[in-house]
Amino acid sequence: MEQNGTKHTIYQAARALFSERGYYATSVRDIADAVGIKGASMYAHVSGKEELLWDMVMEVADAFRERVVPELEDKSSPVDALRRAIVAHVSVITDNIESATIYFHEWKFLSEERRRKVRQRRDTYEGKFRAVIQRGIRQGAFSVKNAKYASIMLLSSLNAIYTWYRPGGGLKAGEVGSMYADFLIAALVNGTPARKEIEQEIVSTKG
Repeated sequence: MEQNGTKHTIYQAARALFSERGYYATSVRDIADAVGIKGASMYAHVSGKEELLWDMVMEVADAFRERVVPELEDKSSPVDALRRAIVAHVSVITDNIESATIYFHEWKFLSEERRRKVRQRRDTYEGKFRAVIQRGIRQGAFSVKNAKYASIMLLSSLNAIYTWYRPGGGLKAGEVGSMYADFLIAALVNGTPARKEIEQEIVSTKG
């Protein structure tokens, strides 16, 4: 993706509109109007809306792979590796809430073949979390019994952050990652539910 000029401006406008209105409710004309060009002129820079959506989804998927996977593949303590991975995962979301919203909520509007590729990427990514949790179970660091469901529940909790976190709110981005890491690691170590504690902590910061 170009990082300057009209194409970059088109991506910025589309990202804001897809995040706010949704992909389906945003027209090419809406994007062109936000950029200040004619609708037909957009096609000199991008092939259409789906190209924009695809690039945005892949941008976030690449960020997870580049920033989180190395932590998960680190052969140090599984507790430490998972903690760093959780913090990194959260930072991908909090660094750009618009992009995260599109990745988690709008990807379903991609073509069938592209949706299949996204699901493959997500399955591979979840498998990395499952592997480090399984390693922690084998070493006696985690008391949970099923690494598959533990990884699914962990990521489900993390991936909901985009629905409530906003920059400038009661929690700084770094605090969100640390808070989730503390609660989720504790749940894996102690075998106690963490989601309710997280929700209570969020409510207390809003009060």
